[in-house]
Amino acid sequence: MKNIIILFLLGAVFILSGCGSNDGNVRYLSITPQNASLHPSDTMVFSTTAFTSSDRRVVRPTWNVTNQIGTISANGAFIAGSLGTLASKEGQLIASYENQTIAATIRVINNEVVLPTSPATPEEPAVDPSLSTPQNISSSNLSIHSLSITWNTVNNAQSYLVSFGTDSQGENLGTRSSTANTLVITGLTISTSYYVKVKAMNSNEESSYSDIISFQTSDYPQKFTVNGNRIMDESTQEVIFRGICIKDPVVLNAENHLNSEYFDALATWNPKLVRIPIHPASFKDPNFFVLLDRTLGYLESHKIYAILDFHSIGFPPNETYEPVTGLSDTDNYYRYTLNDLRAFWTQISERYSNDNRIAFYELFNEPTAGSGSLAQSWEQWRLVAEGLIDTIRANDPDSLIIVGGLDYSYDLSYANSNPINKTSIVYGTHPYPNKALSYDLAFGNLKSRYPVMATEFGFDPNAPIGNPYRGETTYGNNIISYLEGKKISWQVWNFSPDWGPALISDWTFAPTVSGSLFKNYIH
Repeated sequence: MKNIIILFLLGAVFILSGCGSNDGNVRYLSITPQNASLHPSDTMVFSTTAFTSSDRRVVRPTWNVTNQIGTISANGAFIAGSLGTLASKEGQLIASYENQTIAATIRVINNEVVLPTSPATPEEPAVDPSLSTPQNISSSNLSIHSLSITWNTVNNAQSYLVSFGTDSQGENLGTRSSTANTLVITGLTISTSYYVKVKAMNSNEESSYSDIISFQTSDYPQKFTVNGNRIMDESTQEVIFRGICIKDPVVLNAENHLNSEYFDALATWNPKLVRIPIHPASFKDPNFFVLLDRTLGYLESHKIYAILDFHSIGFPPNETYEPVTGLSDTDNYYRYTLNDLRAFWTQISERYSNDNRIAFYELFNEPTAGSGSLAQSWEQWRLVAEGLIDTIRANDPDSLIIVGGLDYSYDLSYANSNPINKTSIVYGTHPYPNKALSYDLAFGNLKSRYPVMATEFGFDPNAPIGNPYRGETTYGNNIISYLEGKKISWQVWNFSPDWGPALISDWTFAPTVSGSLFKNYIH
């Protein structure tokens, strides 16, 4: 919404206190796992944590791989490379973040064997108690489709046989062998329990199986898709997101609130999705991506997904934007051009391609309207939006993209007869209390054909008369009832005490009237 306050000095955020920047400096990094033995084509996800003097958070570093042992994606998914005729090869995976580096050692072994499960035969080696049973089986890195198993090394063992399955005996999916005391099992199902047991082997004997240990694959971060008018998860279940809008990360940092305390408090409200507003002025900050990565790391630590929102108010086809009281046009934090929009989405989609922590890109916060009819304005905005979608999809082809309606992103009625001519589109609406057009006409009828998401709304019973978000709890209950009845996802504005309508009354995170109401619905 419009009623937000950001202090600028010569076009940059004016930081009121200089002491906060030192607290945010990264002192050292950790990487998980630190050592791994893999076979060609195995996948393992590595994560990096940054430690400051007062905080720690998951970060997204720059990765480098030595000795051509494999490749790694931006989100830390390492794929072991082919070895040709070599028996093994060792190299390092180096993570760099804010002038700090750390390395993990990876050994790629060229002898993975998949063995079928079958009853024991007389020809198999007899169990010999002289070869100890593997102990301390654990998983160092669980992802949504893989798990990495480790155990203690057994003296005189030449290899290990891992039996696993979804049955309680850990057998119905077969066995795999490893010459090291670790194995990555891939191709698993999201959020599923697996049972694992391990035995040691050499050319003369084998141990008994270890105790059976169970692990569960993660449910985060998964990739969401659009199917008709629904948003689906990887288990093909419809998802209704209930979430919260936060402050612009650059502003949070300037106010010394871009920290774990803020995101820990937010997480107690149990949001599944958080909308991150990014003003054009913030995108030009030299530390923008560092601060955005930090924000995503905090959300990741709580398994919360993100919307990245280009946060301006205006009409992109004409490059217009709202004036801000007290600021010159040069310092206006809504100021942008179409070239700015294209540059923003080019860099964002390049950096975060296939990063499943980011569930949605929201093209433009609040489109208003042009000088012609609303139907003409929608057609103009539709064409610009489709061009921006092409910009994003050139780098991130499977992304889900939110396109807002007219009238400050409320009115989507013209999309019924003139929809966005692209796939995997979600339509965005901002149903604040001041809107005259009915919910059905503005966006409800569209939900019968396409996914719709209320990406921003709220109310304040104490707002001045005439304020667009002045409203009572009756409004809050009614809008949530309508959205839930239509299975429309929603995010409420704003988890701060000074960007109205505010969800918290102060920096102790005490909820306001609207905050209390929405918090109960989010839970």
